[in-house]
Amino acid sequence: MTRKKVNLPVVVIAQDVQTANIAIINKKKGIEKMLEYYNMDGYVAFGDSNNDLEMMKGADISICLGQGLETVKKVSTYVTDEVLEDGIYNACKKYKWI
Repeated sequence: MTRKKVNLPVVVIAQDVQTANIAIINKKKGIEKMLEYYNMDGYVAFGDSNNDLEMMKGADISICLGQGLETVKKVSTYVTDEVLEDGIYNACKKYKWI
């Protein structure tokens, strides 16, 4: 099997974490494709890092986990507890989804 080399612009999100994103692709675009495919509109997003920003900005409800960066907290509808303190569960209870 041969691999084709592709040159895409890459954005490094954090120096201390092995995270890099292709600049022309983000989580929001992936969600938009899924919504289109399933003929749905609107979504809820959970995030905590700069690679979540576009997804959070496009969400109907955006929930930042407690350990999240200030940049993410500022664009979020709600800030919940840290993930290790049941942040996702607690947010779901707050919104009465469970």
